[in-house]
Amino acid sequence: MPTVERRVSSDGAVHYRARIRLLGSQTVSKTFHRKSDAQQWAQKTEASIRQDQYEIQPMSRRKTLSDLIDRYALEVLPRKPKNARVQQRQLEVWKREMGHLLIADITPARVAGFRQMLLNTPGATRRARGYATSNRYLAVLSHVFTFAVDEWNWAAQNPLRKVKRVKESRGRIRFLSDDERIRLLAACRASPCTALYPIVVIAISTGMRRSEILTLRKSQIHLKRGAISLQETKNGDARYIPLTGHAHDLVADCLGALKDDQAMLFPGNVFGRPLTLWKPWKAALAAASISNLRFHDLRHTAASYLR
Repeated sequence: MPTVERRVSSDGAVHYRARIRLLGSQTVSKTFHRKSDAQQWAQKTEASIRQDQYEIQPMSRRKTLSDLIDRYALEVLPRKPKNARVQQRQLEVWKREMGHLLIADITPARVAGFRQMLLNTPGATRRARGYATSNRYLAVLSHVFTFAVDEWNWAAQNPLRKVKRVKESRGRIRFLSDDERIRLLAACRASPCTALYPIVVIAISTGMRRSEILTLRKSQIHLKRGAISLQETKNGDARYIPLTGHAHDLVADCLGALKDDQAMLFPGNVFGRPLTLWKPWKAALAAASISNLRFHDLRHTAASYLR
């Protein structure tokens, strides 16, 4: 049976929306200024459907890209807590540029044009976006269309599959020389930030990422076993990190200095938040006369030592 709903817009205007439920959960609807027009359309349309004379438009011709992204943000992004904030920002760019288009009108040519636009315009840091960034934008929209095709029946195919990713550069590989390591550790030991030295030693000894070290909790450290457990890693796999030698001793000292109500190994000034390392790290690099070094390069250094 068709239904007619009375709707009032933000400006106070009254409209009537006629809706007819089809197979499953799909519906067709149309809005009118007069209730009688809505009722008349509903009756004629229902009769056409019963006589197989009404052509039902697919969802890809009734929904826009904005509709699709909004559903993805509501149902899928909450399952991706690590990437949700970044991908939400990327999807907002897609909505701004192409959200008004129907899903059926999102073609490989339009997506390729968007990719080129990304490469030609600066990002939030006012620097030109790189190939890796443009590939991430394509990847997140491709995942949106995967749900549209496989689960929601909002699209017949994924147009992103016909758009080639840009080949990314391998990036730089930088690690500490023996002399740089000695100077850096001396500068970290002399830093007013007492946590900087053990953090850098842990990074060089274990190859852990900065975020993994700064968010370490007491429950993850097993001194007797000589290991650190990481349950939430960048690639999603849990792993155990050996903790030995000087790094083991420094972690033990840090644990001993914690208060009972402190759960993090390196607590920040705000309760429950990790330490902020940016300023003391930059100061230590300057004191050690080391340039062109990122904290992540300590991970490369650890890997070179292992080799």
